[in-house]
Amino acid sequence: MTQASEYKTKLRGPNARIAWIDTAKLIGIYLVILGHIPLNPEAEMLNWFIYAFHMPLFFLLSGAVTSRRSITETCVRSVRQLIVPYVLFYAVSWLWWFAVSFLRHPELFERSAVVAVGRPLAGMLIGCGFNTDWSVTVNVPLWFLCGLFWCRMLAAASGALQKRFGGRFPVDAAVAACCVIAAYVLWRLDRFLPFSLGAACMAYPFFIAGERLRAPLVRAGTRIAKYPPPVLCLQRAPASPAAPRLRCSALFLTAALIQTA
Repeated sequence: MTQASEYKTKLRGPNARIAWIDTAKLIGIYLVILGHIPLNPEAEMLNWFIYAFHMPLFFLLSGAVTSRRSITETCVRSVRQLIVPYVLFYAVSWLWWFAVSFLRHPELFERSAVVAVGRPLAGMLIGCGFNTDWSVTVNVPLWFLCGLFWCRMLAAASGALQKRFGGRFPVDAAVAACCVIAAYVLWRLDRFLPFSLGAACMAYPFFIAGERLRAPLVRAGTRIAKYPPPVLCLQRAPASPAAPRLRCSALFLTAALIQTA
């Protein structure tokens, strides 16, 4: 049994979710939606405040609840949990973009199959979260799923190297440092890597920090959850273990739909 599974078993049973982490993710998603709503110039400081921590928060929490497995098992599980939803949500978002943006604004888009289908498809395959000269991204927030996929794969590769070196070398710190250097070089050169690999390099230190701080984070969060502030009461107890995931997924899709409306 992994460390994350042990904490869940102690809290609410073997198949339970950690409620305060679901609540923290829910609040983070609300901040994502707020950050993607056009605001007055006077409210620009609010956006700066939100963007200063909300994405690191997601990767920190993801690391705290992710257990290391072999590279093969991590890849299979991550494809099922992240890449398949990525493709499905992107397809739904394309239908919305086609109906709301492409058909309603002929002055903005050339009427051709390349623009209507080809460029959005290229945007899905690139997975970088922004438009390029030959691709259109119809659901920007979905880059997070691609980035989280690479963070999991990097953690699995780091774990494999750790076993190879027998714990004699700080592999996690070395991989995190390489990721920071790679992210800085890409930023300086104004380049990007497909499928949000560049973003994953920037996010990986937060992901690995969440994994390393799992025990104190869970203990502290559990104590705080016993005396929740009023804002945490906005999320009522779910009727089933899948409810928080479905609710967060719906809000995640809503963030993209707001942009194209």
